[in-house]
Order: sequence, then structure tokens, then C-alpha cells
Amino acid sequence: MLRVSLSSRLRWRVAVGAAAVLVSSLLVLGVDATSHPAAAASGGSTLAGAGQAFACETGFYAVAAANVYRGNPATGDWTQFGTNPGGTFNALGYNPVDNHLYGIQGNRHLLRIDADGTVTDLGDIGLPAGTYNKGTFDELGQMWVGNYPNYQVINVDALTFTTVVASGGSATLNLIADYAYYDGTLVVLNGSTPPTVTRIDITPASPDYGKVVFQSAPVQNFPSILFPNSVNSVWSSANGQLFFGNATNQTWEIIDPYGSAPQAVLRATIPNSGSGDGANCYTALPPWGIEAGDDDFTGTPIISSAGGVVGSVFGNDHLFQSTDPLTAGGTAPNVTVTLLDDGLSGAIIGDDGTVTVPAGVAPGTYTLEYQICEVGTPSSCDTAHATFVVLGEGVDDTANIGPSGGSAVVDVIGNDRTAIPGVTLDPTSVVLRHPDATNGGKNLTIAGVGTWQVDAVTGAVTVTPVAGFVGTTPEIQYGIQGDDGNVYVAGLTVTVQAPTAPVNSVPGNPGPGTGRAANGGTLPVTGMDFPWGALTTAVALLAAGMLLMLRRRRMS
Repeated sequence: MLRVSLSSRLRWRVAVGAAAVLVSSLLVLGVDATSHPAAAASGGSTLAGAGQAFACETGFYAVAAANVYRGNPATGDWTQFGTNPGGTFNALGYNPVDNHLYGIQGNRHLLRIDADGTVTDLGDIGLPAGTYNKGTFDELGQMWVGNYPNYQVINVDALTFTTVVASGGSATLNLIADYAYYDGTLVVLNGSTPPTVTRIDITPASPDYGKVVFQSAPVQNFPSILFPNSVNSVWSSANGQLFFGNATNQTWEIIDPYGSAPQAVLRATIPNSGSGDGANCYTALPPWGIEAGDDDFTGTPIISSAGGVVGSVFGNDHLFQSTDPLTAGGTAPNVTVTLLDDGLSGAIIGDDGTVTVPAGVAPGTYTLEYQICEVGTPSSCDTAHATFVVLGEGVDDTANIGPSGGSAVVDVIGNDRTAIPGVTLDPTSVVLRHPDATNGGKNLTIAGVGTWQVDAVTGAVTVTPVAGFVGTTPEIQYGIQGDDGNVYVAGLTVTVQAPTAPVNSVPGNPGPGTGRAANGGTLPVTGMDFPWGALTTAVALLAAGMLLMLRRRRMS
């Protein structure tokens, strides 16, 4: 995906975890970082008196005069949940460290707002004279208020502040009545017509600290009604989305705010903060928009000769305003999906997000770039990549185990060397591609069938069926590495013959040398056959003699 991942945004915070580093970095850069103590603070430390914290959740907060509102994008409502007993305040910001809202009253008093709407005056912290109608927090829990170029950075626990003098911008940065935080920067809408998105580096120890480091192209389709004075709330999201509200009860998103072609789209028309400021927990999921995540399908490779489907890229993609599965087809599609760079000829992506790889693709690892866009807001798009592996194909192997039992030792790569000319196969790399294989793919046991064992040097596979198994084993796929960097696969099956019943000494038995032993072997030939004819004659003569003797006794 193109948007910055949250983990990358937090790297600087992990590396620099204390406000003291911020102060030292400002001194090195020659920025005024003088610490100003609180003047008769009445509220004490925020840690000591803090009430119920907010949950970092999707949604917006806003202040209008003395009232605090919570915006619910799902219902389109702004609900008042708190009032400042001291009257009108502004410069609303959400602290991601302690999950409380803060604001400035009367240009000097710091306020804390709890989740239940309780507003606490933390006292006059001695801010310089001025108008404080915009505020936000960085990821260290420091509150930024003030106008370009002079920003006051408030430590809400110690109730002190430092002054940061920014550079590289213009006075038009003051015409928008709010700013937001994103990825180590203050995000400000420049008050030109149409405006641009400007970013000021506030990353501790950065060589560009306090400088304008980005200014976008003019934002297209920006609402011109009463601009710039109508824009009073700016909200940002950790995935790179940027929203703003204006005095005409509209909430807008700037698509691609930090890219080459930013564009404003109307997201909702709902009661908004008429003349106040906005804030949100920027690490929460945004209420609108789309996000595509990179996909790794290398665990389910495709065989070159057959091709196949690698899986759906929609599995980790999100349409924030909907819980419905993503689909680009059917009667109610909610996204469109396009391959931007297929990386190979013939790959296609379906309405369900599945990527189909055609047969005959050369072995290797491929990465495809795709784009998904909202159906209702076609300019709202995100891109991501899908990576998959195509395996080469060797020659399948078969073997037989006779009725006498035992094992079969199969040189599985012997026929593969002939079938894959120009590639040297490494016999030590032979592995069994089966989910139950152990020892790095060198051993496999299937209950009721038998065992497979790969020789670590020759690559030969020894198959030993369990006692009583008769028939053909399941095909076990194996893989082998070539010196071309690709993996080649083939299958191995072994057929086990049933043992033959023991030979019985009865008339009609086959002649000499043709009998079968119980173990399936040929009966030994001794060179002397039993005289079956003489035995039969002797028995007949004996019976006749006995009958003659009985007759004579009766006559006598």
C-alpha cells in the first residue's frame, strides 16, 4: 500500500521517548525552546486529577462556543456531551497518550475534557498574548497551539510550554482555523484559493525541525463558499487520510493529500461546529475511505505447467464505512479493482479479488500491483501488491513394493535431471512438500500408510509402508532447488502388492518350478516330483483286496 504504516510512523517515537530530547534538539537548531512555568495553575497535574479517559475510537470531536460535541459518522449526528462552565474556548486537541481532550480558554487557560463531558480548568499557564483557535497533539502527548510561525508546545502534565519558531511558510498558513498531526508533522491547509496541503516537520532531533517540508499541488474541487474562513476543523488519520469541516455543515475528505493530485470530496452533510475547532484520535480507523494491504501468497505456490488461482487480495483490504465484504461484481459492487502492473503476461484479477496465473509462466517470484477504488467515490483509491511464487515442474516418480514387503528407495531426481536441461539440481535440497512433514521437510509419517525419509546427501526417498498396508500411497509432492534460483516440484507414489496365500499340497497343483511361496517368491525346484500316480494305484489295489477278503469271509 502507498499509505504509511502505523509502525513506521512510530519509529521516531520509540527512538526518542522523552520531551527533554525535544528541548535539546531545539537548542541545537537555534529555535527558541525556553521553558515557561505555569502561572498559578489551579488544576494541578493532569495525572493527579484526570477523570474518565476516552476510548481511541473512530469519530470526530468539535467545540462550538462553550460546548463539546462528538461526531458519529455512522449516524451523521453531532451530539453535545459537555459544556465548559468558564464559557467559550477553542484550540481543541486529542492527546493520544492519556486519551483526553484539551483546549484553550481565554487565550491562556488550559482545559482538560474527560469522556463523560467534565471540563476541568487546569489554570493560566502563561501563554504569550495571542489568539489560540487551533490545536493538536503529537505522538509524544505534547499539545501544539498558536499560529505560524510561532507555535507553543505545551507539556500538559507539567503545565509548561516551549516556543517553536517555524520557517519556510507564509502568512496564508494562518487563514485556516485548525491544523492536525500526521507522521511527525503539523498538517496545515494553506489559505490560498484553491488551498494546498502544507506539512511542517515537528519530529524531535530532525535536521528539518520547524521547517516546511512539503507543499502539495492545489487541492482540486475544494469548496469555495466563504473559503478560507469557513474551514474550522481539520482531522487526520494515521493511514494518511485528511478531513476537514466547514461552516456550511459539511465534512470533506482530501483524497491523496500528500501526493501529486489532491482532490476534495464531500463525505457528509451533518451539523458541524459552527465556529469552533476539531480533534480526533488519529490512530483510530477513519470513518470513510479505502485501504489496500499487501498480500503474500508465496505459501501456496502455483505450478508452472498448470497455472492457477493464488487467492483473493481483498482479504486484508478495507472499506471503512462498510462491514460488507469487498466485491467488484454482482448486483451491488462496492469497489473496483484493477491490475496496474501485472509483472507478467496474462495474469487477471477477478471481481472477488482472486488473481489467476496462466499456465506456462516461467518459474520465479512475481509481484503484482493492483488498485481498489470506492464505487461511490471513484477518486478514493489505494494501491497494494500481491506476491506469489510459480514453481517449475519435474517428472513424477512411481515405485512398487512386492508381496514380500520391505521398503522402496526411489531416486526421485534422476528423471528430473533429464527433464530440466541446463539446470543443475541440488540433491541435498530435496524436501517433502507436505503440511505434516518434519525435520525441515526430510521426514513424513502418515498414520496407517507409512513413512517417507529423504536422504540428506543423495536426495533419494525411502518409503516404508506399515504392516498390512496394501494399495497405492497418496501422492507426496517433493521440491528441489535448481542453480537457476527456482524450485521444481514433482510427485511420488508407491504401490504395495498384497501378499500371496501359501501353497497347499493338493491334486492339481502346478507342475515343478511354478508354485508360489507364501512370501510371493517361486517355490524351490528340487529335481524330484512326488509319484502321485503310483500312490493312487496302490490305494485302489488295497481297497480291492479288502473287499475280496470280506466277501470270502461271508461265503465261509
